[in-house]
Amino acid sequence: MLEEFKAQGIEMNEGANKLTAWLEKLEANADSTIVKPGDASMAAPFTAREPSSTLVTTLQMFKILGLMSLTTAYSLSILYLEGIKLGDFQATATGLLSAALFFMLSASKPMRTLSSARPHSKVFCKYIFLSIVGQFCVHVGFLITVYNISAAETPKEQRLKPDSDFSPNIVNSACFLCSFALQTTTFAVNYIGHPFNISIFEHKMLLYTLLASSGIFFVLAAEASPPLNESVELVSLPQWLRVKLVAGAVADFLLSFSIERTARALFPAATPLSKEEEARKLVPSRGKHD
Repeated sequence: MLEEFKAQGIEMNEGANKLTAWLEKLEANADSTIVKPGDASMAAPFTAREPSSTLVTTLQMFKILGLMSLTTAYSLSILYLEGIKLGDFQATATGLLSAALFFMLSASKPMRTLSSARPHSKVFCKYIFLSIVGQFCVHVGFLITVYNISAAETPKEQRLKPDSDFSPNIVNSACFLCSFALQTTTFAVNYIGHPFNISIFEHKMLLYTLLASSGIFFVLAAEASPPLNESVELVSLPQWLRVKLVAGAVADFLLSFSIERTARALFPAATPLSKEEEARKLVPSRGKHD
């Protein structure tokens, strides 16, 4: 550049000469200093961990949304026609809990060490389909069982019609406790921790919220605090029904957890081939062409 200016007869001061010389030196060393696409750098571990963590978080949120949508659709259609409704306080409490849990899911952090495993790359895969269908069947079975046993205990004159206003009764109270337990179970079971994100025991904020939600369910089901049950718009339930509610919630959690882990083990994410395996696949194809 400096020689071109001199050849054109352009006079340059000392500052311009230094700047031109520095630019020429920078241009000469550009090939050896610039990090090109594919080159390893200090940021490589961070850029490799974050996409996997984001993908896993997105997939688990889609799963949870799918399960909650299916369960809610059943409650707002079939159960609604049977007079099952939620009070204003009940709907507000469950909505706030759901929003808080989704926020905590989005705040999950990736592992410090990069795992050799790969997450599932899409929502529509066998693992997610089997997990959602299996868990939904368990949840709906629990809901139907709770409704049947509580409806048999409720006098016909106390049952609500679809177009009537909300009024606490045995069926509404039992179905609300069932839905509350299902909501907590769905978030707890479908959280994907290791090897991509921190485990649920390391995610303290999410863990404590789920434990608090579970504790509230057991307190309400056991009627340990009658004023609390009244504030949540619940009526007193027979002892045998409360025992079945707690046992059903525990069984629902264990079955859902087993289905999720089984689906994850049966249909793992595809692992990319190593360079040696790719070379072995290319050798037979070359022989056929020859």
